[in-house]
Amino acid sequence: TTNGRGGASKVKLFCQAAKPADFNAAPTDDSANGLVPNVVALPKDSALPGDPGALPAIGEWLAVGPFPDQADGRLYVRLPPDDSPRKHQLEWGSRDMVFSIGREVEHIHLLGLTVRHAASRAQGSAIEDGPYTAIDGCTAEENLGNGVRIASYCTVRNSKLLRNGCTGLSGARATDVQILNNDLIGNNWMLYDNDWHSGGLKFLFMTNTVIRGNRAIDNESWGIWLDTGIVNSRVEGNFCRNNRSAGIFLEISRGKNVIANNVCLGTRPWVGSPRSDGIYMHDTSGALIAHNLCSGNSRFGISINLVTNRMLAEGGLCECSNNTILNNVCLGNGVAGLRVPADQPRQTGNRSDYNVVAPVEKDGSFGQVFLGPGNAPFLSLVPWQKLGFDRHSVAATALFRKGAQSEFLPAVGSPAIGLCPVLEDVPADFDGKPR
Repeated sequence: TTNGRGGASKVKLFCQAAKPADFNAAPTDDSANGLVPNVVALPKDSALPGDPGALPAIGEWLAVGPFPDQADGRLYVRLPPDDSPRKHQLEWGSRDMVFSIGREVEHIHLLGLTVRHAASRAQGSAIEDGPYTAIDGCTAEENLGNGVRIASYCTVRNSKLLRNGCTGLSGARATDVQILNNDLIGNNWMLYDNDWHSGGLKFLFMTNTVIRGNRAIDNESWGIWLDTGIVNSRVEGNFCRNNRSAGIFLEISRGKNVIANNVCLGTRPWVGSPRSDGIYMHDTSGALIAHNLCSGNSRFGISINLVTNRMLAEGGLCECSNNTILNNVCLGNGVAGLRVPADQPRQTGNRSDYNVVAPVEKDGSFGQVFLGPGNAPFLSLVPWQKLGFDRHSVAATALFRKGAQSEFLPAVGSPAIGLCPVLEDVPADFDGKPR
């Protein structure tokens, strides 16, 4: 589980020096960890022996050494003030990847493998998948970079991607990938920038992707992030709770992408950013967002808008147009239930209807916001309907039997029962039962 070799090596190793103490029990005495007597803790701003050059800034957890001109065999560690190596389990690793399936190798079934503590770079992965591969019942946890990187025609199912430094699952430029019934929990604990690459899952330039039945919980970034050039994806039946920025995020794409039957709860803001939505989508057109429950998120339940002037993968300037938001329930969100742009340049043809939205408690206004030219103010349901949106939607609070306990079974007489039409693209509910 700990990769690489220490001791008399003359190669500088940049690796995980110490993990937060709650990840592993701290040693009870010096003899419990053989490295402790040869570890030297340095203040954050102090000089290191030898000439290490520019060192990567990976939070507070940085280890270097031994140095060619310092043949003392010691590992030099920067820790927060008043901290000690003896409070942590220390690892000295140089292996960037633990298990790799080459692109020329196909039809591998990886079953029940556990990989921990790979000294991966931020976008490096402990497990590199190959084409036509099944990763089944595996665990990738506490690796410095990504847990698993996928390839075309692969399936990752019933696996645990836990507390990896950057992302749990990552991948790019792949087709026909299925991500089924996995746990994506506690990833990005090293707090890599969520405008760059981090979260429970991040995919780019993907075609025909199914992300179903996963649990994205407590990630220090997006729960599920689909970034740029996403075509014909289905994100359905996932449970997202207590992530940062959004439970589900889709951006810079055009075409049929479906986000349906998901539960997104309690999203927190990223440091220095207000984004904290159940489902967030920008610079994207033609998507369907339907039958989702978004509750207790710090900002919006569901938010779509135009943010940048970037180009789409297939060419042309990105827009936020022709998106459909139907049959969703948004309640108890901090600012509003829905944010949908009214028609304006590069934001046209968006449709929102048959939604149930609860009032925002702080001011009693209903949870819609009209984001028109000049950022027009919040609107309650009736003025919003006069603009052509949500004409069959309702504003209500008594929806569930035990909503406060996150048991979202409809209460007797709930307006969420029988309100909306059955959609051809979403014929079954969260439990797989026909609507």
